[in-house]
Amino acid sequence: MPAELRVACATDAAYAPYCAAMLHALLRQHPAGLTVHVLHDRELPAAVLDALRRVVESGGSRWSPVAAGTDVTSGLPRMARIPPIMWLRVLLPELLPQADRLLYLDVDTLALQPLDELWNTDLGGRLIGAVDNVLHESQSRRPQALGLPLDTRYFNSGVLLMDLHGLRREGISARLLDCARGRARELLWPDQDALNIVLGGSRAPLHPRWNCQNSFFYWGERSAEVLGRTALDEALASPAIVHFEGPAWGKPWHFLNDHPYRDAWLAAQRASGWPLPPAATLTRRFIGCLPRRLIRPLRRALGYPNPSHPRR
Repeated sequence: MPAELRVACATDAAYAPYCAAMLHALLRQHPAGLTVHVLHDRELPAAVLDALRRVVESGGSRWSPVAAGTDVTSGLPRMARIPPIMWLRVLLPELLPQADRLLYLDVDTLALQPLDELWNTDLGGRLIGAVDNVLHESQSRRPQALGLPLDTRYFNSGVLLMDLHGLRREGISARLLDCARGRARELLWPDQDALNIVLGGSRAPLHPRWNCQNSFFYWGERSAEVLGRTALDEALASPAIVHFEGPAWGKPWHFLNDHPYRDAWLAAQRASGWPLPPAATLTRRFIGCLPRRLIRPLRRALGYPNPSHPRR
């Protein structure tokens, strides 16, 4: 039986309000407590770190932050909308040398159910567990472009059940960094692409309810092709972790977001006690106050998709 549940996430100052919301929702599902490792660089203000500590400790869990120098991520490929701290997940085997198993969560996730069943999943000798990533049809050949075998599914790295002992034994962190630096120009989603290249053959597939991604709601037919209709329906009917992955409009804090679980995320964010940064313009503030029935036609007019699978 795996040891006490350990969860890690990564944040910088800009993402701290979203991290607080994620942690609050997670801790509500685990009132008996768990161990929380917040990964951050040493430039994160002490006041921000202390505020996150209060969120964790007020939820009855153990606070165990992990700091890394900015030199750790120097020279690694990046995305404009995702901070460099995204790379810290690949260093978790070395950053937490005493831990054998870990659950990594992106800060744009929302836990809706306890995660003990996920934590106790038998990986069958594989090094990580992850859910398939439903790629848009325009990106459907991306896995092969990265050199993945035809029978290897591309996975999403926002929820990772990690065998840290096995990852250390196989020297995976160094291999991931070598891949990132050596193939930087090929990596569209840098850390996720590198994880798939290095660990695609060592991944245990998880049920999609453990990482119920935006694509499941917005691209229903495409998701059914990738995941299977039964698994997709089960995930949508009872998601354990909702993941607001993808571009800015997919985030629950975006003024044009229309995700079926946005209200649940906003409730967690308010309960965390951490104020959201104000909208950048008066227009965005006004649109953000509109009822959902008006947001949907506005999204459609702007070319954004609306959910094809509303909340049941």
